[in-house]
Amino acid sequence: PALTDGRIQVVDRPISIRGGIVGINSFGFGGSNVHVILRPAGKATNADVPRPLTRLLQACGRTEAAVKAVLQKGKEHATDNSFLSLLNGVSGIPATSMPYRG
Repeated sequence: PALTDGRIQVVDRPISIRGGIVGINSFGFGGSNVHVILRPAGKATNADVPRPLTRLLQACGRTEAAVKAVLQKGKEHATDNSFLSLLNGVSGIPATSMPYRG
């Protein structure tokens, strides 16, 4: 009944969330259960952040083309410290998963 009367809906497109907090539950086969509560991250403006002299961007991927695509995105978002930090975080994945580096 909750799906038909609107109390629960399948999210198939971006929607506004009242209060900005959402809970996600995943019940998997074999007893793998995961639960998380998410809220929007406050985005700091880059205007107040001092600019470093130079930033070295590390990239990894399963193919050479993937590494080139990551480095290109890094160039496109060169002033977004949050984005660049996420890319650098991914670069620490073991080489067996992402053998190409740049």
